[in-house]
Amino acid sequence: MASKRGLVLTAGLLAAITAASFAIWLPGTSTPTLVVSDPGDHLDGIEAVRAVLAESVRSEYGAVLEGAPRGPYEESAQAAARQARGQMAELLSASPPAGWEASYAAQAGAVRALGAYIVETMAAAAEIEAGGPGEAAGRAAGLLEESERLAAEAMALRP
Repeated sequence: MASKRGLVLTAGLLAAITAASFAIWLPGTSTPTLVVSDPGDHLDGIEAVRAVLAESVRSEYGAVLEGAPRGPYEESAQAAARQARGQMAELLSASPPAGWEASYAAQAGAVRALGAYIVETMAAAAEIEAGGPGEAAGRAAGLLEESERLAAEAMALRP
């Protein structure tokens, strides 16, 4: 039979090996970053998606203003908002090279303003359905203009 000392020693070694392997295996708390090799192309892609989303929401919101039902617009606006959040997450996780930070910040502002525009158009659509346009319609127009202005600024700030 095995001695008590041998069993304790074996159990201790197994516990130490298990603890060490978990310490090595468990990931740290570092945040993932997106390494950008061509920041110009990356921003071009982000801007292309932002422009398509803005045009899509603008045309569908225009249909709601002309009397189209709100339901289909809400679904497509929620999908556009999810895509805008994804673009924002991509911009925030990117690690742009030196000299591109201002352009990335302006593009992030453009995408953020687009997301706010989408939310305001959904609120305006609800106001229209409830009896007429309210304050949200005016805020939405201003946010779309801000998104366009920041997108142009992001282009101008490129090195």
